[in-house]
Amino acid sequence: MTDAQISMKVVDPKGKDQIKTLKYEGEMKSYDAYFTSGEGKVSDHDPCKVGEKKTTAGIYYEIK
Repeated sequence: MTDAQISMKVVDPKGKDQIKTLKYEGEMKSYDAYFTSGEGKVSDHDPCKVGEKKTTAGIYYEIK
């Protein structure tokens, strides 16, 4: 999938939101963005749209 419109919302351990639009990287065949965070629990919420279909995905993880 190279034509998706994907945004990523990362909530850092202090509760601050970072929202970025992901860019497709053809060499890696992936969508990328860079975020900063300190140690602690981080959540990632990813709304995406392909054509007219919208969906979301997300995870929680611990940065040590």
